[in-house]
Parts: sequence; C-alpha cells; structure tokens
Amino acid sequence: MIHNIIIYHQNGLAMITRQYRDKFSSVLSGLLTTLMDSSVEYNTEKKIEKKVIELDLFNLSLIKRKNVILIASTDKEDDLKQVNELLNIILKQFVKNYSEIIENWTGDTRTFKEFETIIDRQLKKGKIRFKTKK
Repeated sequence: MIHNIIIYHQNGLAMITRQYRDKFSSVLSGLLTTLMDSSVEYNTEKKIEKKVIELDLFNLSLIKRKNVILIASTDKEDDLKQVNELLNIILKQFVKNYSEIIENWTGDTRTFKEFETIIDRQLKKGKIRFKTKK
C-alpha cells in the first residue's frame, strides 16, 4: 500500500502532498525532505530517473521527470516494479498536464489541487494493493 506521495519541484518546494497512512508520518516528514534535497542534486548530475531506497520498515521510490520529483513510501511487501510503474504513470500525467505551469511555478499549490483527485483515484486513496514480493 502507498503511505505517502509527494511531488516536489526542483526548487525544493512540495507541489502536491498526499498522505494515506499515519503509520510512518512522523519519520517521513523530515526524511522525505532530506532525501528530496539530496536526490535533486544526485539526479541532476547523473540523469537518473528512478531510484528505490529499501529501508527496514518501508520502501521509498523516487522518480524524476524533467524538473519534478515524485517520492512515495510503500509497504516492504509491495512489488516495486508495479509500484514504480503506477507512480511513473502518475508523474508522467502530472508533467503533461502542467508542463507550462511547472516551468515558471512560484509556489502556489492551489494550482495543482485538481490533480490530487487524479492521484487519489489512481491510488484508490492509498488502498491499492500490489502483488507481494516473492
């Protein structure tokens, strides 16, 4: 299951934040921001588009497309390939829908409010089930 999903602009500001589980919220808040900061630099230099960080309690998926990074936390048991495929679809659609706005975005998150519904629908409000890893 998806616990959290955050879409960041390359400037470090969160554009969209969706939280579906409180399970790790206290840990994730600072961790995701720290990871995002380091991943922006890392991804820009290496041109890496996808990265998975497997932690003891959950997995973090980072996907970069143009100047936007999506970070999501998921259950350890979730199939990472399936998770990343769906997250990539979401990010691709976000960039397609808002590419012109993203270029000159000044920090107003209300611009993307409508897309939160699309994310919720795609992820079934975090309740989407992925095959268990074998």
